[in-house]
Amino acid sequence: MTAVSDTGPLSYLNLIGRIDLIPAIFGSVVIPVSVHTELADPGAPSIVRTWAANLPGWTCVQNAPSLGWELVSGLDRGEAEAILLSSAIRAERLLIDELKARRRALTLGLAVTGTLGILLVGHERGLVNLPDALADLDQTNFRITPALRESILRRSEVS
Repeated sequence: MTAVSDTGPLSYLNLIGRIDLIPAIFGSVVIPVSVHTELADPGAPSIVRTWAANLPGWTCVQNAPSLGWELVSGLDRGEAEAILLSSAIRAERLLIDELKARRRALTLGLAVTGTLGILLVGHERGLVNLPDALADLDQTNFRITPALRESILRRSEVS
């Protein structure tokens, strides 16, 4: 399965030491050039910059298409490029966290999963302990409402 990712899931999974979930779940990931630039930015956490400087073999950087920008107006460049690239290569999944971008991707018929969804699938497959991963995520600037946290934990109990 090929996935296209925005910056958020790659950053957060790196920060909590669970980036290995990406190849375990999706096989490979394609990232737009602007997302790679964000990951390598001097302001990004050092673990994220180091990962971006030494991309694993299951990661490919690709240019986003030059057409279709009117479909993603109002989104930041990384989100817009991830959506356009996902559509262009017919990726099975778009990895993206930001709600406005997720909604736009869904209206374009793309299948989306965010950081929490990746952790939940990892938990369901026995690859990660979800409560521990959420506790690690709490140590970052990732935002999750108490209601969403409870919903994710309830879903993990039935898996």
